[in-house]
Amino acid sequence: MLKTHMHPYLTKPPDSCVESRWPVLDGTSMVFIGTAAIRSSTGENSFDLPEADLHVFGGRKPVPDSELPSHLRNKGLWQMEFKVLEHRLSDLAWIEHGLSQHDDLIPWSKATDMDDCLNVDMMRKEDFRCLRRKPRWKASDASWPAMGKRPMVFVTQWPLPDSQAAKTFLVSGSAIFLFVDREESGDLNVKMWMQEMRSQTAEEHYRAEELMAKLEANPGDPAVIDQCVREGDQYVHEYMIEKKGTPRHALQLLAKQAKSKKLRDTAARLLRDTQ
Repeated sequence: MLKTHMHPYLTKPPDSCVESRWPVLDGTSMVFIGTAAIRSSTGENSFDLPEADLHVFGGRKPVPDSELPSHLRNKGLWQMEFKVLEHRLSDLAWIEHGLSQHDDLIPWSKATDMDDCLNVDMMRKEDFRCLRRKPRWKASDASWPAMGKRPMVFVTQWPLPDSQAAKTFLVSGSAIFLFVDREESGDLNVKMWMQEMRSQTAEEHYRAEELMAKLEANPGDPAVIDQCVREGDQYVHEYMIEKKGTPRHALQLLAKQAKSKKLRDTAARLLRDTQ
């Protein structure tokens, strides 16, 4: 982990994260995790979200024994805390969203919707609301944050690497998933989900993101398609198969080289359907 302006970070903060706004937890600077941009042109569908940059910070703090049942006291337990700094573009306002751990769900600190979430295995495919790509997680163990019974919009995810920095300030070997939606007032509601993700390292995560972004920018380029099939993991291959308008060349390669039999069979079926 490197430092900028004496503050810790996992990925380099953009210039808009000004020094004076860096959040603090128990007197210590929180760790900058990443930034997500919401723009009207982002995604295939419009969710009527306000344009904003969301800067995500994390940290952890000890849980006082006075707040724990007797059998859990004196065990050095701690809980995750996150701050999401929303920089709204319409009026350049800064809004801070504080999120505290509540089991695995990290909800915005509103007691009224603390437990609003949906079992992913019980959701229909058309209920998945994603700004760009769907989450890469263990769906059988995941819950989708909601407002009432409406699924919120998945924005992006970040791995918390298995590094000394994450072990010291956060928690290693997990990933956090950022969701938002518009309140009736027009303001953003922000929630997170956190899950162990040891099957994919941080390096593999960022490499997959890089390949998918390259494919989005060059969807029909045979060289890019070849690279994504050759170097991509199962998440990249799944993204290619589920993406609308995937070229036949990509399906032909995936039908033979996708990382799992299920993905290969799906690519072969789509290939037959396009004949």
